[in-house]
Amino acid sequence: QEGRVEEEALRSVLPDFLGEQWQIPPMYSAVKLDGNKLYQLARRGEEGELVSRKRRIVIEELELLEQTGENRFLLKIRCSKGTYVRVLCADIGERLSLPCHMSFLLRSRSGPFMLDGSLTLNEAGELIEAGEIERALTPMDQALCFLPEAVAEDSAMRFLRNGNPVPLERVSPCETGRLHRVYCGGIFAGIGIAKEDRLVMKTLLMHI
Repeated sequence: QEGRVEEEALRSVLPDFLGEQWQIPPMYSAVKLDGNKLYQLARRGEEGELVSRKRRIVIEELELLEQTGENRFLLKIRCSKGTYVRVLCADIGERLSLPCHMSFLLRSRSGPFMLDGSLTLNEAGELIEAGEIERALTPMDQALCFLPEAVAEDSAMRFLRNGNPVPLERVSPCETGRLHRVYCGGIFAGIGIAKEDRLVMKTLLMHI
C-alpha cells in the first residue's frame, strides 16, 4: 500500500545500517564546525559544506522490537557516542523511499549507567526530603570505572593531601601517559596521570 511501511520491509533494511559508517548531523545541533555550533550557523543562514559535518559512528545493534501502530515501530539501538538517532530514522526512511522520523526516544543505557538504576526528579526529591538521598548516589570511583586503577602506598598520603606529585615507585600499577583512578589508604583520592617518574593528580576528589 502506497505511503505505508510494512514490517517485513523495515526488518529487511535494518541490517544495512549496522557497523561503522559516516553520518551527517542535523544543522540544528550542538556539533561544532570550525569552532561554531551548527545551530548557530543555521540561524545565520550559513549551512556549511555537508562533507565537513560528517562524523564516523558505529551502530552495534539495531533490532525491531514491535509494531505499535500503523507506520509506527519500536526499535532497539546500541550505538556509539555522537550518533543522532533522528538522522538514523530519516536515513532508514530514505532507504524505504518514505519519509520517516523519530517520535520517541528513551535512553536505557549510557556507558556503565543503566535506566533501572536511575531516579525520576520526584523520586530524588522524596529521598532528599527523607534525608536518604546518599543511599541513591553512585560512588565517584564507580562512575570512573572505565579508568584503570592505581594504588599508592599509604605513605604517599601526605603527597596527595598537599597536592604534590607522587613518585611512581610508590604507586602500583601505573602506566605512563594514562589517566588512572587513584587510591591511597583504602580511600579514593581522585584522577591522576603518570608522567615519567611521578604520578600527577589531575583532579583531587578526596576529603582533605
